Amino acid sequence: MIVSEQTNKPTEMPSYHAILLVDVKDFSGMKGRDHPEVAAAIPDILAKTFERCALKYVWISKRYGEGTGDGYAATFPPEFLPYLLNPFLGSLQAELDDRAEVRTLPHDLRMRVTVHVGPIPHVPGDEFRSGTGPTRVETQRLVDCEPVKSILVRSGPATRVAAVVSRRVYQDAVLSGYSAEDPSLYVPVQVKQKTYEDLAYLRVPLSSGRALQEGLLPPTDDPDGSPGTAATPERGGRYSHNEFTGGTAGTVLQVGFNEGGVNTGQQHTYNTGRDSYHHSGSGPQFNRGDVKRYEDRRGEQREP
Repeated sequence: MIVSEQTNKPTEMPSYHAILLVDVKDFSGMKGRDHPEVAAAIPDILAKTFERCALKYVWISKRYGEGTGDGYAATFPPEFLPYLLNPFLGSLQAELDDRAEVRTLPHDLRMRVTVHVGPIPHVPGDEFRSGTGPTRVETQRLVDCEPVKSILVRSGPATRVAAVVSRRVYQDAVLSGYSAEDPSLYVPVQVKQKTYEDLAYLRVPLSSGRALQEGLLPPTDDPDGSPGTAATPERGGRYSHNEFTGGTAGTVLQVGFNEGGVNTGQQHTYNTGRDSYHHSGSGPQFNRGDVKRYEDRRGEQREP
């Protein structure tokens, strides 16, 4: 096997880009004669979406754009990453609503959206080398993952946009505050699609149907939705998940980073300091590996 000399030498890394990828739900189920019209409308929909939220200059600044047959991919300067989340996602929902109302296309469109960020080649005038690389592949894996597909399956037609964003996007744009969104709007999920596996985050501007009733992740025994694996969010998120089985004869408390005491409503106050996630029922119920068990003395006779 001959190894090229070039592979043994360092080279410049491609510039970082924010990448937006949209994919039309059930495109293959549309009549073939409608495919060209729908595919041609997608970049116009995106352009109008940016325009309606006063971000036309962001669309104009795209470094690279390509149709994917049933969708569209575009790269942007990384500083515009927060705008691809907010206000873009809500604006896209509104744009698709308006187009459905006036019936501009033979089908009402619903879209899956992925936002990612990373090194992506941009070679002016060379469409074959531009927009390639691992970041582009990961973006495709995300938009094709079952958890985001399941949202549109389990929601009503009012939900026209379901998004999944990468861990890096959530860290850089959401947790940092640049997108000006509450992190709890994003639901963490472990994504495994082909050889790609990583933590990602689901985001829906308008939820409806079963997705509204059950949450963005379907029940694990749901035959019509993906099993979806709940994941622990990055530090700074606001999620906790607890399950209680059996019965409790007292009060169940969940405390997350509590400062000071906790009053159960029965004149029993427990000082947790800054300990996290304790549960109190009947008997000793403060559970955490690095916290000593507290004895329940609620039934004892006390000195006056």
